[in-house]
Amino acid sequence: RHLLEEAANITGLHSRRHEAELRLKAAETNLERLDDVIQALEIDSFPEEGDYETLAGFFMASLRRVPRRTDFIIWAGYRFEVLDVDNYRIDQVMVSKLPVGAPALAV
Repeated sequence: RHLLEEAANITGLHSRRHEAELRLKAAETNLERLDDVIQALEIDSFPEEGDYETLAGFFMASLRRVPRRTDFIIWAGYRFEVLDVDNYRIDQVMVSKLPVGAPALAV
């Protein structure tokens, strides 16, 4: 197999593909499903919850556009901020607990 890959000038294609699949799986896992976020943060619900299943979907539905780095949403006493976007995909979101008395919703 190695000889065939070398002859076709695609040496390491299998390992690069495997690495890419692992990164994709990690990105999917890191952008938790809303059910997990609701349970972890003890939030009752998200707005228009049936329209999306992930934090990325929450951002897109709330902002009505593809989120950019530094975009944030305040919901249920938490600030959800986009830290990193790669090729129109949210890679990282920071969730911060707000002090008591902060606004319930801000986009």
